[in-house]
Amino acid sequence: MEQMPTSKELNHLGLVAAMIDQLGIVERIDSRVPQDLQERHVSVGMGVKAMIITAWVLTSTLYMVSSFLNTCL
Repeated sequence: MEQMPTSKELNHLGLVAAMIDQLGIVERIDSRVPQDLQERHVSVGMGVKAMIITAWVLTSTLYMVSSFLNTCL
């Protein structure tokens, strides 16, 4: 059985993510920070991208980041 594609509304977050990609922020960070992907699930640059995106949504504390990303992505 073929799975039907789904979509999620990201509002302005798609624009923020696209701007981060266009500026090459993830690549710049990853080229300067030693990467140990055996210890991490994502690169440092991707972690920073996730923090920037969640900062636009969550204006309170960072403890909500993981639950937000689990529901959003």
